[in-house]
Amino acid sequence: MVSRPCKMVYLIDTRNGNTQLVLKHPQTEYYSDEWRETVPYNSQWFGEAIRGNKIVVMTYAKFGVLAEKYPRFGYDFELILCDEIHSLPKFRSFTDKNGGSNPHIPAQKRLEEIVRGGNQMVIALSATPRKALEHMNCPFNHITVDDDVHRLETKQIIPYTNKFKLLDELSPEDKGIVFISHITGMIDFYKAATEKGFKVICVWSENNKDHPMTDAQREAREYIISKEELPPQYDMVIINASSETGINIYGKVDYIVVHHIDPDTREQIRGRYRKDLDRLYLHDNNAIKVPEEYLDCELSAERREQLCYDIDIRNDKGSTYKWNTVKKRLESVGYSVVEKRRNNKRFFIITL
Repeated sequence: MVSRPCKMVYLIDTRNGNTQLVLKHPQTEYYSDEWRETVPYNSQWFGEAIRGNKIVVMTYAKFGVLAEKYPRFGYDFELILCDEIHSLPKFRSFTDKNGGSNPHIPAQKRLEEIVRGGNQMVIALSATPRKALEHMNCPFNHITVDDDVHRLETKQIIPYTNKFKLLDELSPEDKGIVFISHITGMIDFYKAATEKGFKVICVWSENNKDHPMTDAQREAREYIISKEELPPQYDMVIINASSETGINIYGKVDYIVVHHIDPDTREQIRGRYRKDLDRLYLHDNNAIKVPEEYLDCELSAERREQLCYDIDIRNDKGSTYKWNTVKKRLESVGYSVVEKRRNNKRFFIITL
């Protein structure tokens, strides 16, 4: 579809996906300043003479940086392939706590301008295109998926509320992937799982300056990307949005935990494992189960507060609901919650 490979650019949302593409496909190459010069001037420098005739892969963030620096960057390609296009408007909404600019904003703006211009081929790929369709200001022409496309099977979908209580249902004998969006949450879960005998590693973005990865974490990331399986020395790998797309796992995985309620995130994380899956655990505020130690006994204010923490029902902003809301939710799913008093002190009793 292009006159020369350098006239195509492959855009991907994460560095993990970028790295895996270049490792897996010898006809692809990382960005370089020399390559950028070949696109508008059709130079042979990057082509046959030096590196071979290859397609350059870069992240949307890198594309945005170049779009901001060079007013014409992007217009000289014959084909732009946008993989995981739903991530572009998603990442555009992120803010830098240090006040830096978000390169996904100029990236989306430039792509929208190129599509509206209508002179180039722009192909967008996504299994969950809803965010792109809703938030990108340009026309889309849909390519239908074949009816006989192979779909991966998930044998069991198991709802849960508290990820720490979930550890009692998981086994170090199995191999699993756990998705938690925030690094602080990943670290807390890592500590809890380690205490229960799991061999755990966390993998997040190489770009995170507040939480730089250790050598062991970087080695695990490289193993996953290059081997397309979980490292053999770990039975649990905890990931976040940096691995939500791009990576593919073909080795043994017994279960996946997705601690997120967004349907697109759930589908993307499930899709990282490219085989049929035995168990998929999904965080669900409606899957309320009161632990036995809280049933048929007097619950003081302190015990009620601990119950709210253990049940772990959260609002849209991620904050744990307090007792009044938890009480109503318990009653809505069949629990009896009775208020009583003794010596002017209030307590509650929950029965099923």
